Amino acid sequence: MSIWRDIWKETIRANRIAAEKDDFSEYAVLYKKYGDDGMIHYAQAASYELKDDIPNAVAEYKKAEELFRVDHWKKVAENSAARLTQGKTLEQFYNQTIFEEILWSAFQKIYRLIHLNDFARYIALSALSRGSSEWPLSLVDFRTVIELELKEYFSDIVEQIEPYTLFTVLKELEAQQKLQKGILSVLHKIRKAGNIAAHDLKVYETEKSANVRNFITALEFFNDFQNQQPRRKR
Repeated sequence: MSIWRDIWKETIRANRIAAEKDDFSEYAVLYKKYGDDGMIHYAQAASYELKDDIPNAVAEYKKAEELFRVDHWKKVAENSAARLTQGKTLEQFYNQTIFEEILWSAFQKIYRLIHLNDFARYIALSALSRGSSEWPLSLVDFRTVIELELKEYFSDIVEQIEPYTLFTVLKELEAQQKLQKGILSVLHKIRKAGNIAAHDLKVYETEKSANVRNFITALEFFNDFQNQQPRRKR
């Protein structure tokens, strides 16, 4: 893993701690470890946004834009600052009929889902960030994130299933009425899309936006599900 990805991964934990405990000290640790880095500022901006501290959020997004070396990421940070400056929601700022904009709207939503598993959230962000260039891999990663979340919250069921497949896990959760049919349907769609991308080398080209929406629907469900559970140390 590159240093850049190490930084990105560690900012997810800092982002969660800032939201859960109103403690931004983890960011200071990251600055000391890695220096003044754009991805750290971006995650810190997202933390301020979660706290409705818009001035600091805008300032941090602008710092991220200055420090990012790749134009693609500079634009992401620039758009984030512009959205807050204009007082718009993600749905208002990003055109929800354009795949590229749906991707980045979803990307920024992940920073709000602080109850998800940290590693799963990192994989989700990575998958969305490369959706334009490596869409089949994004679909596989969507499926992987769903598996990580199911193992996190239903480990007692997952560990007993033989042979293990995501299909058999979902069927067992359905049989035990652990998940409602609506969310089960969404999870099966993600599973099927990931399978096709991984094994048949095909892509749901006509359903790309729908796949992103399904993914976010699933993660919002898991985020809410975890938020309702007794607190665990992480």
